[in-house]
Amino acid sequence: METWLEVLLGMLAGLILGAGGAFLVLTKNPKKPPMTYEDFNEIFYGSVSTALIVSTLREMHAGTKPYPRWKDVAKVYLSSKKDLHPMQFYALWTFAEKYKKKKDVLKMYPDCEKIARFTMRGEHFSKIGSKN
Repeated sequence: METWLEVLLGMLAGLILGAGGAFLVLTKNPKKPPMTYEDFNEIFYGSVSTALIVSTLREMHAGTKPYPRWKDVAKVYLSSKKDLHPMQFYALWTFAEKYKKKKDVLKMYPDCEKIARFTMRGEHFSKIGSKN
């Protein structure tokens, strides 16, 4: 067979196999839409229920619940400085680590990382000033 015909058949076979493989991957693992702004605002800011925030974060880490968009997180927490519950600091820091926006969060809330670490360990956040 001529070389150009072999190249053409190889490219055609690669195109068909590549498109078929992409189709199978995308139909087996469809991308979940992100959490809506209303749901995010209700769960992470509207309610201060520690159990609700922790269970939602657990479901997100497990992959059963989608993560929110960063712009929604920034709209709720970073639009203006607010008094946050320690569990909200933990959720905010978790999202900042996921989206690599730690500097943006630390500009608004300089103690966010410390409060999140203390919350994760189960210690009271008033110990931040003390040296352990």
